[in-house]
Amino acid sequence: MSNKFRLRRWLFGKNRKNVFVKFLAKQSLKNIRHYENEDRNHIRNGEFWLQNTLLNYLKTKKIQPTIFDVGANNGDWALNILKIHPLINTSLFTLSFDEGEVLIIDFRNSELFSLMM
Repeated sequence: MSNKFRLRRWLFGKNRKNVFVKFLAKQSLKNIRHYENEDRNHIRNGEFWLQNTLLNYLKTKKIQPTIFDVGANNGDWALNILKIHPLINTSLFTLSFDEGEVLIIDFRNSELFSLMM
């Protein structure tokens, strides 16, 4: 057995209640979540930056896209797009009737909005 595995077994197996080992394990899990992009904050995970970049590019090319938000949930993603470019056609898809009612209220002022449930 290599020394790597012995060290890991000693550190995490026999000392799992140690404060330092718990801290190290939590940090490792946090790093894995960041790597897997499990952060649901659109600002921190870069989704809003990507929207802004793409929409500014499309504005310069004078292209009028249609945006599909599949799994709209609470509509934050589509609302951010409409803040950047209010004249974009937006279609939201959701499976939940309750979420659909919330989306209808949030998007009631948008003329170019459609919702599929």
